Amino acid sequence: MKIATRLIGSGLIVLAAMAATHSSAAASTFSDVLAQKIIEAQKAETDRLFEAALANYGEAMKLSIDTPEGVRAILKKRAALYEQINMQAKAEGDLSAAVGMEPFDPKALADRGYYYIRQDRISDALDDFVKGARAAPTDPMFPY
Repeated sequence: MKIATRLIGSGLIVLAAMAATHSSAAASTFSDVLAQKIIEAQKAETDRLFEAALANYGEAMKLSIDTPEGVRAILKKRAALYEQINMQAKAEGDLSAAVGMEPFDPKALADRGYYYIRQDRISDALDDFVKGARAAPTDPMFPY
């Protein structure tokens, strides 16, 4: 449960749930390594060591490749970093990859829609919000 607490504090609740479901010692070690990579990436990002942060996010993604929710969460974090360092094409690519993953998560459309708003691509944002509203009509995020 130590892993889950660290990950929740990092804002990656999905990965925390994934780590908490593993019961064997090997899985616990795997979860520890995954959590450590994410923590290292976030620390590097805070310290403005962007190459190290990207490397750690990449390693974390490789470790969580069998868990779509984990990969989606890492893609979103990495997209935010790419946006921060003005690598907009890569940010959009990661957000689009998150949208296209199975199982489908309408919230990924909202994330990309907000990205498009920040890029002054209002038409693209509107498209994502409309698609999201159709996929999740009761979600209050989409009527925005």
